[in-house]
Amino acid sequence: MDASGDVLTSAVPRTVPAFHRTLDALLALQALTEKAKAGKLDPEETGKYLTARIDLGQLDFAAARKEFAAVADKLGADQRKAIEAKLVDLEVQSVLAKQTQMRGQPREAIEDALAEDFGRMLTEGKIPSDAHALNFWLILHNAARRRGDDAMLERARNELTALGARNTQLQRRIDALLNPQQRGTVPATPVRPAGGGNQVPPRKER
Repeated sequence: MDASGDVLTSAVPRTVPAFHRTLDALLALQALTEKAKAGKLDPEETGKYLTARIDLGQLDFAAARKEFAAVADKLGADQRKAIEAKLVDLEVQSVLAKQTQMRGQPREAIEDALAEDFGRMLTEGKIPSDAHALNFWLILHNAARRRGDDAMLERARNELTALGARNTQLQRRIDALLNPQQRGTVPATPVRPAGGGNQVPPRKER
């Protein structure tokens, strides 16, 4: 919240990288807001201004995509690629948010509906960052298992295994999700879609 009482950022993960990313975004926003209002941003600043507001949770997927489309041709290749990656993560969050509209439906039906969107994203070459990959691949994995899609099942399983190898904090969780018979449970549907990254509901121990 700034001196005027305006909220500058939504909730962010409580990690050191997330803290530094948020701080950098706040500093960029502070430096560029007045220039943006005056229409005096140069191409690089235009990209930084958009990136800052994405990182601070000020733009949802639809708004960020629309603004990016309007300025993409002004940006350098690296900056454009970086923002495109952020848009993929925002799209994952927007798909997961559909769960709130489907509340009360069977878990399998919700997962299958989300898997349709994630399958489309995958076909379009949109793969989220590790921060949002768990829900993405887990939902594709579960839906593929139900419909007998062995190719997708293997792809999702390999991606989840690789994610666990890159992130030791997730490794045990992923092992349990991929091998539910070891705990007498089944993989769970994510329930916290808004900006929380790799989050799935806690499982009761027996």
